[in-house]
Amino acid sequence: MRKPLPSLCLEKIFWEIYNGEVINNDPLSTILDIRNTLFNCLLVNRDFCRHVIPILWRNTFNWYLPSSKLIISYLYFLSSESRFNLTRRLNIDISGLLDSSNKRRPFFNYSSYLRELEYHSVFKSVQELWPKETTRERNQQNIEYQLIMAEEICKMFLIQCPTLYRLDLATDLNFLNPFKFTSLTSTKSCLIKLREFKCSDHPDQVKIFNILSNTCHNIEKMQLGIFRRNFNDKLLYEGIRQLLRSQRYLKEFICSFAQKGFISIIGPVFPISLQEVTLHACDLDEEVDPFDYFMECHNLTTLTLIDCNNLQGSHLTALKNLKKMKLNIVYNKPIQYYDVKSIIIHSNITLTNLLLDDIIEPYSLIEDVTNYCPNIIHLRANISANVLPQIPLLFKSLKKLEIIELRNEKTFYENLVPITISNELAIEISRSIPSTLYSFTFLLMGVFNSQSLALFLEQLDERSIIMSDTSYDNKDEYIDDEYIDDEYIDIEMNQVIFEEFYIRIDLDEYNESKGEHFKLFKEFECTKYLHGNNSCLIPTYVEELDE
Repeated sequence: MRKPLPSLCLEKIFWEIYNGEVINNDPLSTILDIRNTLFNCLLVNRDFCRHVIPILWRNTFNWYLPSSKLIISYLYFLSSESRFNLTRRLNIDISGLLDSSNKRRPFFNYSSYLRELEYHSVFKSVQELWPKETTRERNQQNIEYQLIMAEEICKMFLIQCPTLYRLDLATDLNFLNPFKFTSLTSTKSCLIKLREFKCSDHPDQVKIFNILSNTCHNIEKMQLGIFRRNFNDKLLYEGIRQLLRSQRYLKEFICSFAQKGFISIIGPVFPISLQEVTLHACDLDEEVDPFDYFMECHNLTTLTLIDCNNLQGSHLTALKNLKKMKLNIVYNKPIQYYDVKSIIIHSNITLTNLLLDDIIEPYSLIEDVTNYCPNIIHLRANISANVLPQIPLLFKSLKKLEIIELRNEKTFYENLVPITISNELAIEISRSIPSTLYSFTFLLMGVFNSQSLALFLEQLDERSIIMSDTSYDNKDEYIDDEYIDDEYIDIEMNQVIFEEFYIRIDLDEYNESKGEHFKLFKEFECTKYLHGNNSCLIPTYVEELDE
């Protein structure tokens, strides 16, 4: 008889399955596959089942996969008092509901295995129990009932769970009746080991912060959203201040929609353990040197500012002393370039990611980035094709550039006639591309003709041959002879010039030479302005050189 695997081995195997990489372009299918795999594992034998159940039920709720069956399974574990309260408040016989579901009481107490509680996802699953109504008044009544049931289920989790690692109380702007968290005085023990906390637009925010300040001292990631405008902001910021002061291991802090004055209140208590800070749509008006408070955070590696109002270049002066820190500036909304220019000039060596979706009048953007931002890794901007002659100088100055996305400036009627890239400019751009660049999006109002594109690719081809020679000289073993005759050979990614490459080409001329397949690209998309057709070259790799 074969000996069973040790418990520790089984646990590691199942955790590897649970932590499988989620595919970004199809996350729901990946999550379902992971769950199905774990479910099949628990059917193998009792030992497998004992290890899989706690993993499978630690985070059961998902915003995109609401389930009424899941809620019914949890209703079995409500206390008799909670069942009575629900029956009285909802005028629904909970015991009769469970009997009519034709489900047996589970062998395991699933509620005790929950380790990640996301309130809004619980509410979405509760909604699946109610039939869809068309009358507005009845819908509003149903929402009130659904909120009551979600509240009782969350109370059960907070009482029966021995510990929670993630608590998410965030809601959207239209969610007016969130869970009454502060009435639970007996739930403090399950929050002691809380590692991740998220909260937004909650009427009891200040009370929640006070409870967590006295209970949770091990939060590693904190995400706060402040939407309310009729609230006492200073009182709220003071609650955040106390919560931050009580943390010993906080690594990531995210704050959204905070009003002016918030940095002055919470800044002095930023823990020294802080590594990443993200401020989204926060107002920095009336702030004097707001980032001076980060000078004591010696572990800070990343500061991300997204759509922040009243951000000034002078605010960033203090960050020059944090040479290991990376600064990310993101504007998803339209912004005048003169507001961005001072930021670019003062950010200096700290600026690594500059993502500007809609800049108004970006005449000197390329020139300023070339002169002041040598450490940029990711650059995204909408610019005019008139700056094409500046691109080679830009590439030569940005030695660490990995991703560049250049698109048309969003100005009506600008450049109705595309600019044709000359042979000389194509060669110059190709030669200047830094070796670190792996993603190149070049969708300006300029086009390559077949000759300039061929010259552009020829220069890249010469560089790829040098890279291929260098990479294979260091190998101890060579590829078998049987693979050398293959048309394309898969090789290491560092031998591919671009992982992604998007560029404009004159499709009329390209169609005449359609049979030739260019090398060097994992993805190569050719498009033509004001033309409904797209042309896509076959992804190819650098070929092995014959000795």
